Amino acid sequence: MENPDNISDLMNFVGPQNQKYLRNWTTIADKKSHVSWNWSAFILTILWLGYRKMYLYLSIIVISVIIFSIVLGFGTTISPWIGLLIGVAVNILLGLFGNYLYLLHAKYKIRKVKQQSSDEKIQRQLIQQSGGTSIKSLAIVAVAIAILMSVLHHFSSTGGQGVTIGTSVDNSSPALTVRGTNYSLYETLYARIASRTSFGTTQLEFLLDYNTNGTWTNVRDLPVVNVNPDDNIYIMPFVIEPSYAGNWRVRILDQGHLIGEKTFKVTDPDS
Repeated sequence: MENPDNISDLMNFVGPQNQKYLRNWTTIADKKSHVSWNWSAFILTILWLGYRKMYLYLSIIVISVIIFSIVLGFGTTISPWIGLLIGVAVNILLGLFGNYLYLLHAKYKIRKVKQQSSDEKIQRQLIQQSGGTSIKSLAIVAVAIAILMSVLHHFSSTGGQGVTIGTSVDNSSPALTVRGTNYSLYETLYARIASRTSFGTTQLEFLLDYNTNGTWTNVRDLPVVNVNPDDNIYIMPFVIEPSYAGNWRVRILDQGHLIGEKTFKVTDPDS
């Protein structure tokens, strides 16, 4: 696979379980393929990347997962099946290509070290420091995953951009005519809630909040509406009364649980 010097550098870089990775890399070279199975990468996924200090690949995967979650769930509640599908895909891909990615990572780090110093003793020390494993990184990644899951859960549970404010409605779609986020007093507005799946409930509650000096205050509860639990779209009309120009928010609740919200601004056309 490599000349003896390179093999020695790779084993020094890997540290724990270097023989296992050397066998995997030999298999990759013999088969001339990038594919070989790594159970640690498959089970631990990005935790494994953090443990092995592969921060670039870790960042790429995390950013990609966030982008896919937002794009695939944009405008509606994120389906749990999307998260499951993305998770399984990441597990399988890292299981198949984890060894090859780790080899690329090791070679890159070793090459960078040798560019920094020509002293073999210093090279060995730097290679060992840049490689190996890191419990600290593993812990940081675990905490970051918990935070990310919390953020995505909040995005899912609040419907993200699933709530839309508009000025007129096409009942055949049903779709709204949206005019940015600025509307006028006396104007009839419509709040549209859309979910990727059916509501699964028979009633929805709409609340209107007004922002005063940075603090939201509930000023009006719209009538509780009966909905078909098999539907996934509902549109509620409402009018902003005089003397309430400013920043507004509509919240939509299902049995007391927030499922969507949207902020908008109302201006006084006479001012």
